[in-house]
Amino acid sequence: MKKETKQKEAVVLLLRGDAATTFEEDGKFTVKIAVSPETIEKIENEILDLEGNLTFSDAPDYYKGDHEECFNAKTGYEIPIYDTTGKQINADTKEYAIYPGADALFKVRFKEVPFGRKKFVSAYLLGATIIKQGEKFEGNTTSFDDFKDMLKEEDVQF
Repeated sequence: MKKETKQKEAVVLLLRGDAATTFEEDGKFTVKIAVSPETIEKIENEILDLEGNLTFSDAPDYYKGDHEECFNAKTGYEIPIYDTTGKQINADTKEYAIYPGADALFKVRFKEVPFGRKKFVSAYLLGATIIKQGEKFEGNTTSFDDFKDMLKEEDVQF
């Protein structure tokens, strides 16, 4: 007989943090949210009833903010993103207008998720208010011209 396990209620929190990095892949958007030690403590206290752990990681080297630890929040849905006046900044474009370095208020749902025989806590982004926008990543701008001078040198080291 299979043992039935009841999933615990998800926890929704409003948090202030920085978007250390963002990326979109296969229609899913992920933001690595850098938070203060006080915010980490708040999260841990609020999710005590959930089985499993939320994974915190060090902030990436290129992140220039004040916080040292991050967690990933993801979504596969369109979410509202507002500016500080309450205007939805992605209403027309439907893009995830949170750029690396953004200082924002994030609404995040923490939910217990089974994976194999273990349980983990995952964070799902429900929305955000941008206090100070980061810089939009425009992609890799490397061209062959960047390497021309090196090719002319006879002692190119490999």
